[in-house]
Amino acid sequence: MAGKNRIDKFERMLELQASFQRRVDPRCASGDLKERAAFIRDHFVYLDQELQEMLYEVPYFKHWKDYSKMTNEELIEAYDKAKEELVDAMHFFMNLMLGLGMSVDEMYEGYLLKNKENIRRQDEGYDHTMKHIGIKEDK
Repeated sequence: MAGKNRIDKFERMLELQASFQRRVDPRCASGDLKERAAFIRDHFVYLDQELQEMLYEVPYFKHWKDYSKMTNEELIEAYDKAKEELVDAMHFFMNLMLGLGMSVDEMYEGYLLKNKENIRRQDEGYDHTMKHIGIKEDK
């Protein structure tokens, strides 16, 4: 039952986002596929920006920077800021779902299939080559 409750929460988040998005940028549900594609493009860029902002908040992200003087409280605060940015990113991720007309059930089922595929790839020795998609290396 706990799993169902999580899906219900995600569905509620997507409903809230859809309601908000119809108010601020109704292209997300446009019947004009060119408008919807522009919406998807724009919100992909916004998602990428929010993820970049999240990454910049994570201590030790910059390997050349000296973080040794950060207190435990400062480290915790930095991770809290990163979480806030991730929440911002989630809004734009859900906007992409809306633009694609993707339901929570579709995301869930797609995730399960992709997760199974990723495990299979790892079990079969997935590596840096492109052979997993049928591209053979030149020798």
